[in-house]
Amino acid sequence: MDTPLATNLIGLFNQPQKVYIDIAAWKTLPHREMVSGLSETIKHACLGSMDMFEFIEEHLDDIFSFQKFACEYIAENNCKIKYNIVMKDERESGLREVLNLGHTVGRAIETVSDYQLLHGEALGIGMAAEVMLSARLGYMSEEEAERVIALYDRAGLPTHIPDYVDREALVRKLYTDKKVRDGKLRFVLQKGIGDVVEFAPGVFAKPIEESLAREIIMEL
Repeated sequence: MDTPLATNLIGLFNQPQKVYIDIAAWKTLPHREMVSGLSETIKHACLGSMDMFEFIEEHLDDIFSFQKFACEYIAENNCKIKYNIVMKDERESGLREVLNLGHTVGRAIETVSDYQLLHGEALGIGMAAEVMLSARLGYMSEEEAERVIALYDRAGLPTHIPDYVDREALVRKLYTDKKVRDGKLRFVLQKGIGDVVEFAPGVFAKPIEESLAREIIMEL
């Protein structure tokens, strides 16, 4: 559940018996919602599959024109990537944190925008921040970071903070992230495109100084 304080902090673990995806229903969505949904798809590719990332790059127009082969591909691979993570770490004790790639800034800006931004739109900005941070720390190249941002741009997702968002308020809101430990910000970071950094066995989030997080936010 989303609250005025933060997003996705209240809920239950309740795994489904089956997952049904009706691709035909995608055509009924407003274009903005379709674009927003694709944001998580690109995120999954960034954390788990270079092949999927390149497929989206090549077939973005096919996805938005609801070509069956393209929609089936992203639906199947979205589920496969998330399934393989959740089955190993249902209650987010370690590995499952990788699904929060881009969400440290993304969820914070979603809340600070007073939910004017859809989740996927906020995530686009969060992913831009994350790849900039990953490049700054040497886990991916500048070219790789630019490639991720370019795909979000092509998909029609924002990668810059809107003028109406108070950046200092955004920095403060980062501390409501569920990955925070002992008052320290922690970020999941990419290793190139298609993988994430494992900082120690079972540890997938790195403590980041507020000053560095602020620096990245001010550049966005």
